[in-house]
Amino acid sequence: MLSIPNPLPNFIEKVKEIKKAAENEDLFCKSCNIFLNSAQQLKAHLQSTKHKMIELGLIDKKSDKRREIGRYKCKPCDCIMNSEVQLLHHLNSIRHQRTLEDFLQNDLAASSK
Repeated sequence: MLSIPNPLPNFIEKVKEIKKAAENEDLFCKSCNIFLNSAQQLKAHLQSTKHKMIELGLIDKKSDKRREIGRYKCKPCDCIMNSEVQLLHHLNSIRHQRTLEDFLQNDLAASSK
């Protein structure tokens, strides 16, 4: 089984809270106790059956046996992942590899000046 690097590379940071996407728009669902990455995701979540069932008290959100969610930010790609699985997929993606190459080259060039 794959696991995230320990320690995390210095270009990946653990994120504790997400800034608001727009004024007065929080990307957190208090009912379900989850963060979302965009206003689109939040809208879709709020319309989902699971969210509605939790709101109606038909599902106890505490009994939902989901893996622990970690939030990670990739500085070179400027993107946020909601779980270790997403982080692993991202770290192995071609887009990340290319962006990381450029990031490291620019970092090296800046440090040699």
